[in-house]
Amino acid sequence: MHGEFEGHISLMGEGASRGISATTAFIPHHATKLYTPGLTYIEMLTYAARLRIGRNKGRKGFTDSDGDGAVKRRVERVLDLMGLSWCRDRVITERPASRGVRGGELRRLAIATGIIDLPPVIILDDPFEGLDPAVSLHLMRQLVHLSEQGHTVICTSPKPPVTVYSLAHNVVFIADGYSIFAGARDSVEHFFCSPMMEYTLNKNSTVVDFLFDIADGTERPEGQRRPLQPDVIQGLFESSPYWRGGVDTSCAYQPPSISILPDTYVPYYGYLSQSQDSSTSDGIGEILRKTNIVIERAFYVKFREREVLLRSLKTSVIFGLILGYFLWGLGADFDYTMNMLLIAYAEVMTVTSHLWIIVSAAFSQQIINVHILCQKIQMYRHENAVSCCPPIAFWFATLISEVPFALFFALLQSNIVYFMGELGVGYGNYFFFMSVIALTAIVGLTTAVMFATIIQRELVVRDLFIFCSFMMTVSSGYLFHYDSMEGSINKISLINFMRWAFEALMVWKYDKYGDGDEYLEIYSFQNFERNSVFQIMAIFIFVDVFLFFIGLHHRPNTLHRRVKKRSVLVSDQERASSISVEGDSTSSTHFSRNTDPVEPKIFLKQSSISSASSYKTSQPSTNMDGKGDTKGPTLSFSDLTFSVPDKRSPMGCRSILHPMSGRFDWGRLSVIMGSAGDGKSSLLYILAGEMRDSSSTHIKGSVMYDNSPISHTIPAWQRGGFVEAGDVHFRDLSVSEVVTFAMQLRSSGRMAKKAIAENVDRALELVQLQDFVGVKTKELSRGVLRRLSIAEEIVHGPSLVLIDEPITNLDQRETSIIVTGVLRELVNQDRTVVVTMHQPSAAVFEVVDTLLLLSRGRMIYMGRADMAASYFMNSRILGLSMQGYTNPADFLCDLSGCLLKNDKGVFVDTLTLASHYEQSHRDPVYSNALSPIVSLNNTMEEESESSESCGSASVGHVKRLSTGSEGSASSASSKLPVSCDVMPEDESMFRKVRTSMSDAYVVVSEWIVGVRNADPSRQIHCGRVILQRSWKVLYKRDKLVIGTTLTSVFFACVFGFMLGPSTNEADAVACMFGIGSMCILLSNLQFVFFMFNNHKVFLREHSRGLYSNLLHWLVSDTPVMVLRTVQSCLYGVIIHNWLHLKGGAAAGFYYLNNWIMSIVSTQLVETIVYILPDVRSAYRIVPAVGFLLFYFSGIMVKPSVLPEWLQPWLPSVSIIRWLTQALLINEYQYNREAFPEMGPYDYSTYDFTLSLYGWGGKTKWDCFYVLLINLAIYRIVYLMVSVYHTTFQKGRRSNRQEYNVVAAGDA
Repeated sequence: MHGEFEGHISLMGEGASRGISATTAFIPHHATKLYTPGLTYIEMLTYAARLRIGRNKGRKGFTDSDGDGAVKRRVERVLDLMGLSWCRDRVITERPASRGVRGGELRRLAIATGIIDLPPVIILDDPFEGLDPAVSLHLMRQLVHLSEQGHTVICTSPKPPVTVYSLAHNVVFIADGYSIFAGARDSVEHFFCSPMMEYTLNKNSTVVDFLFDIADGTERPEGQRRPLQPDVIQGLFESSPYWRGGVDTSCAYQPPSISILPDTYVPYYGYLSQSQDSSTSDGIGEILRKTNIVIERAFYVKFREREVLLRSLKTSVIFGLILGYFLWGLGADFDYTMNMLLIAYAEVMTVTSHLWIIVSAAFSQQIINVHILCQKIQMYRHENAVSCCPPIAFWFATLISEVPFALFFALLQSNIVYFMGELGVGYGNYFFFMSVIALTAIVGLTTAVMFATIIQRELVVRDLFIFCSFMMTVSSGYLFHYDSMEGSINKISLINFMRWAFEALMVWKYDKYGDGDEYLEIYSFQNFERNSVFQIMAIFIFVDVFLFFIGLHHRPNTLHRRVKKRSVLVSDQERASSISVEGDSTSSTHFSRNTDPVEPKIFLKQSSISSASSYKTSQPSTNMDGKGDTKGPTLSFSDLTFSVPDKRSPMGCRSILHPMSGRFDWGRLSVIMGSAGDGKSSLLYILAGEMRDSSSTHIKGSVMYDNSPISHTIPAWQRGGFVEAGDVHFRDLSVSEVVTFAMQLRSSGRMAKKAIAENVDRALELVQLQDFVGVKTKELSRGVLRRLSIAEEIVHGPSLVLIDEPITNLDQRETSIIVTGVLRELVNQDRTVVVTMHQPSAAVFEVVDTLLLLSRGRMIYMGRADMAASYFMNSRILGLSMQGYTNPADFLCDLSGCLLKNDKGVFVDTLTLASHYEQSHRDPVYSNALSPIVSLNNTMEEESESSESCGSASVGHVKRLSTGSEGSASSASSKLPVSCDVMPEDESMFRKVRTSMSDAYVVVSEWIVGVRNADPSRQIHCGRVILQRSWKVLYKRDKLVIGTTLTSVFFACVFGFMLGPSTNEADAVACMFGIGSMCILLSNLQFVFFMFNNHKVFLREHSRGLYSNLLHWLVSDTPVMVLRTVQSCLYGVIIHNWLHLKGGAAAGFYYLNNWIMSIVSTQLVETIVYILPDVRSAYRIVPAVGFLLFYFSGIMVKPSVLPEWLQPWLPSVSIIRWLTQALLINEYQYNREAFPEMGPYDYSTYDFTLSLYGWGGKTKWDCFYVLLINLAIYRIVYLMVSVYHTTFQKGRRSNRQEYNVVAAGDA
């Protein structure tokens, strides 16, 4: 955070100096990203304790003799304090989950790391985000315990649970930057309900909800029409007796007069004086001690990074074996390097290219570890901010821990190539070769660390490192010889260390041959002293290390005190005097605010059928008569189970959902609740048909809508709206554009634009997004994005709405809008609404009608939400009490997590709760609370006993399943088959037959059936919409369009500037054609994130049945391909005119091939992105694929030296080979000056060169046709991958990182 602040900050009665960080533990909001991969929880805490605890000398319990024992006791204590003792030995993976159970553990671990030395001041930024209610309550109790020991604990929270809020001592409530209350928690109600404020606290509302309603303007003082603005409330508060009058700096700090500190709690009375005396600097002894600890931790962590080390080892061995195999024995000593035509032999050219590759690989290998380096530096920034990790310690520890491993992998790879290729003989040759490679690896490591320290963003660091590697490789002297370059490029190349490394190896290898000097003269390397490379490389290493050290002293997140104060300041008395007693004028004199009254909305818990507020349906979602009936279906499920394969389980599978039956009725807000990992999301995905029975997901039972038989012929969007947990949208579209395109995809071409606009306006009004119509989605907050996802799914007016986690991690305002403004309104329109919630507040839980409570995959309650708590408390068997709970939802969440004790002091287990629920259906006492168990045998035989009263105001009775009698919700919708992936019992034989089929056959057959049953007119309409949206998305990604265009222009200018008019330098131009082809391919890296986002949107929309794979395949890539066409033309024009290439028909052929190469490479990269699971993998794989295609193009490895079994086909798979060959033939087929005829028989050097590169026997049009064939192959593979993801893996995705996250549940 950058900025300036005004005011005074005091610590313990004294002015806070820069040493405040040494006395304060600050745990930021992004605490889940503060971890060290490879360490266990206890190991990470142990190292943190050793760094932090020893910074105050002479403290009791931490002498040199027993310091280790005190650290161990402290770590054990803090682990128990945070509830992490049971998972103390869990290893932090390379990319741990940021949400769910693991995310909560990482947050608590970050808190434990910050408070390990028990500083006087502990500040936590939103510590309860993503935690269970029970874990949040446990954490709050421990923080209260720390405050009782004399610590000052400050927490921020957008909306704390009531149980957490009730434990706080003091409260500071901020609204729009104004402090509307700051004082004791017990005084909040007294102040706002005092005669000065005249607010009234509803007995059914909590104090937390009451405060947020005041801040939002929902609550108004008695007798006033307008709500008080936050600045006005602050003025009133500061003029009230509850205001303490600021900070008294005259009093001196007094240690807490308590004597209950445990032995492991160390007094900190010397904290303040020592920190202010020494400021932020430590003594030499303390720095050496911390350096020793940081070095020890760095080496230990490096050995524990098994994933990274194994990946680096595999890369080094595989890459070394590939190079060594194709270089097998070619480096042995030979007499001459060139033939009689003064052209180097194929073996010599291959050895030269491999020397260049080895140098490039030794430098570029750090691209694998960029994310780990960025993570370590981020952790260092946090530790340095609290003055426990000096820059010199991290600088030295990073170098001595990373350098040995970088050397090992680089030398391992080089040794494989050296001995397999027989590059040298003797110890002297071996030592020189390995020394150059070792220095190159060190330069690569220090460069990567320097970039990561200065830039601090992983993707930017990765892109910059790749760019620098590419530019240094191109200008190293191999591809473009220095005598063919412009003079200024020769001078610039002096600062390219890769040029010196490659030059040293070339001189080392070829200066001993008879014509070695002539061969080195081609590269301008003949006068170089090879031993001088060590001094040159040492200079580059020193510069990188120095910049790395300087970058560690930069603190990016700092606030500075403002020197100049504002010219106009309004005193508290003036501000208070500007407040009108009547409440008619609520604006202050120094702050302009909108004082328009907020129109309250009345939301009925009971449903009120109103056709006036219903949507115009584009295509009937529950009926076929087009009347737009919004009455939803009854969603029932019977004997439903869900399990996933698990080799560790004795049964071979792990049960996620145990047999359960139930139903959800229309006109009611139905909620699925449970703790993390209970299967809430899994159940909702099964009910929505998003997860299907397959070899990897075993689903049994029945799911029906209004007793309808199950079919796959109706698209999912017509059955209802389903909102997934992840918000996936096109980042650069505005809110109105996202909803408009969603409505157009759900409509037919015959639907009027006015009707579409009306639906869009109604949806935006319902979710209260009118003020965000023109805002891009990437600029929206989490709550607004959630509302946008809901609007996108309800814009066509579905009668069934299912939402996964609609209010998780949202503040009070967003929660209120979604629950009362969206969900309740949908229920009032008699729709069937089913949502999952993790931790609803008391106000939210009050508007819930039907509750399904899960506990570890078992149903322990389903019935009326208002009677759920009494159902458990009134049971004599369970013996539970709600004492200490004000929110029934917190009580139920703790109960589902088996965290409550009965009257005998024993924790209630899941099996007891589930068996009690099954037995309760036989007891008439619970008939009003529980929903009847839905059985598969009687589901089709039940009839409706009440027609219109089933879903209306009678909340106390449960609507029975109907068969379509008059007045029921299934009058028309029951005739519709429902596309659900759960097979009924009468189709069990078909299920057995289907599971016996091969997976590939299922994929192809279902895709063919989907294409065959598609409506042609609707597909044409959707194709038009997709094309229009794709154009708009690309047009609004102006940075991407400009960036990729400038990249193409930049590469063209670089090549043109390096070569100039070099039409007679055939070798240089041929290399330029090849390296330019690779640049065209690698420039698609800028589209990787764009393609990945488009793919996620496509998967979500395809799961809703909006359009087919074939339609997406045909039209979605058109704008990108047009952009790549324009960029290829710009690139071709610059290169063609700068190098003075041939004109006329040859120029047309040149532009045509550049265009085809752009399209083929873009399609190849897009296919790779769709295959890989994440963006990081694509950033690693795409450059590797580009290198392999260039490696086998004939420029690097000559086909004549390849093994016989690879010669016929391996060069043919390289699209770079075919483009380079076509362009070279097009340019030099009749150019006698570049390829003169030599010898008495007029031997053509042109034919010899083509034969040397393996490009003979083909015309330029043959090469062009091969490129077209490659384009067709990539397009077909892309379509097959798309079909595989959408058909075979349906249900395994849902915008989650891994499938096991779906199975485990989400927090």
